[in-house]
Amino acid sequence: LESGVHMLMEKPIAPTYEEGRRLVELAEHSGVTFQVGHLERYNAGFMELVKRAGHARFIEATRIGGFTERATDVDVVTDLMIHDLDLVMALVRSPIRDLRATGVSVLTEHVDIANARLEFENGAVANVTASRVSTKKQRRIRVFGKNSYHALDFADQQVDEVLAHPQPGGGRPEIKIEKLSITPTPPLDAELADFVDTVRRRRVPLVDGRTGLEALRVALMVKEKIAA
Repeated sequence: LESGVHMLMEKPIAPTYEEGRRLVELAEHSGVTFQVGHLERYNAGFMELVKRAGHARFIEATRIGGFTERATDVDVVTDLMIHDLDLVMALVRSPIRDLRATGVSVLTEHVDIANARLEFENGAVANVTASRVSTKKQRRIRVFGKNSYHALDFADQQVDEVLAHPQPGGGRPEIKIEKLSITPTPPLDAELADFVDTVRRRRVPLVDGRTGLEALRVALMVKEKIAA
C-alpha cells in the first residue's frame, strides 16, 4: 500500500479494528484499490438473491461443518461467521440496534460454535449460526420479506423463491414456488476477475476496505458479547 500497489487481501483484514482502520486509511491516502476477500459476495446464487430479496425482515444464516486442523488458531466467529455477518449487512443495509451472542469452545481453546442475533434499526432481525464441530456441512441463508421467502444453498449456488400473491377481494394469497435457474460460477474466479477489472477501470470494488472493516467491527462485537 505504501508503494502504491493495488491489493486484494484475505478477510478479516486485521486482528483489531484499529489495525484494520489504519490499513484502510493508508490505502485511501495512497489512492490504490484495496479489496477484501469476502468470497461469498461473488457466489452466483447470492448475487441473484441480492436482486430479488428486497426489504428483508428476517434472515437466518447457517454455516456449519466438521472439525479440521485448518484455522484452529482463531475462533469460529473470525473464521466462518464473519462471512454471514457481511452478507446479512449487505442485505439489510441498516445500522445495528442491538446484538446478542453466545458461544463455546469444544475442541480448541477458542470458540468453536457460536450464535448471534442482530436487530437493525429498520426492524429487520438476523439469526446467524456458525460451527466447526458439527457432523454435517451446511452453508445456507434464508431471507423472509413481505410476501416473499428466498433460500440459498451456497454449495450448489441455487435459490428457491416463494412468493405470495394477494388475491382480489381478499382471502388467502396464492403461493408460487420456483427454483431459479442460476449458472454456478467459481466464486474465487469471479472475485479475481472483479479485482482486475476494478484496477483497470479505477472503480470501487464490490467489497472495499471500508466494507471489510465494518465486517470486522461486527465480528469483534460478537466476540465481545460471547466473552461477556
